[in-house]
Amino acid sequence: MSNKYTKAASIKLDTPFGEFQLHSYQRDDLKDVENPNISRFHLALVAGDVAHQKNVIVRVHSKCTLNETFGDMECECSEQLEYAMKTIQDAGKGVIVYLMQDGKGIGLFNKIRAIQTCQEENIDMYDAFIKLGFKPDERDYHAVKDIFEDLQVESPIQLLTNNPDKIKQLQNYGIECQRLPIQMPVTKYNKASLTYKKNKMGHLLHLD
Repeated sequence: MSNKYTKAASIKLDTPFGEFQLHSYQRDDLKDVENPNISRFHLALVAGDVAHQKNVIVRVHSKCTLNETFGDMECECSEQLEYAMKTIQDAGKGVIVYLMQDGKGIGLFNKIRAIQTCQEENIDMYDAFIKLGFKPDERDYHAVKDIFEDLQVESPIQLLTNNPDKIKQLQNYGIECQRLPIQMPVTKYNKASLTYKKNKMGHLLHLD
């Protein structure tokens, strides 16, 4: 069994923003967080020729079912994903690594439990994760290293992120990053979420 993420399938994907190649990567020695009957997997959405290229625009994006599927207005993930797709198409090349790490790595089931805890006890998600026995962010970015090796993307990359921990983890895997901000408008629905991300998790955000 492989201890690396390897490419399993590739398709052409036509989107409102342009054409991408969508690659799926799986790791046989790990089980999916949501479905233990299948191997853990992630996706890469690629535009243009990124092999042996430096300064490629990259978004490392974690799955967010409540926002991306149901339109939960407390989160801005779908807006960030669309912004990244458009930005990459405008640049002519780039990569979106779409990680199946819903709920900051604890899975959708536990994310819903955390939100219920927030609503019942009037606390933020940071404290709710801790109360349920999780770290405030359980995500890991090792898969990005394996995917970049397969795509032959070279450092440094231009990373669309507001999260310093994401930058640190990628750099620990040998991926040098130059940050590109990706802040969406602050609204009455997402302000509380953005506030705890800034104040408790160190995200580089402007809330005014």
